[in-house]
Amino acid sequence: MSTSDILPRPIAFDEFLPMVGQTLLANCSPKPVEIKLVSAKPLPNLGGVERQPFILLFRTPPEILLVAGIYAMKCGEWGPDLIYIEQTISPDPKDDGHFYQATFN
Repeated sequence: MSTSDILPRPIAFDEFLPMVGQTLLANCSPKPVEIKLVSAKPLPNLGGVERQPFILLFRTPPEILLVAGIYAMKCGEWGPDLIYIEQTISPDPKDDGHFYQATFN
């Protein structure tokens, strides 16, 4: 699954609610990486846009560090879809995993 083979599409907040707590596969080289969807939260719709803005929080184990960028992600029958993630701080200082956010606005 190459990112050049996937067409971007509008992604909705409601698509991610059932996936919270599940593991997605991020297309990485040399093999896909498991990345857990920790939370999906709506953001204020200050611009009155049609699609509800939202933010996703992902986690990888301590031994896996991803760089900021666009990843083709898949979870069960959902995807693959392109998601841009960037590293963020851990919501729990005792958790030594790596956390990433994806913002859709």
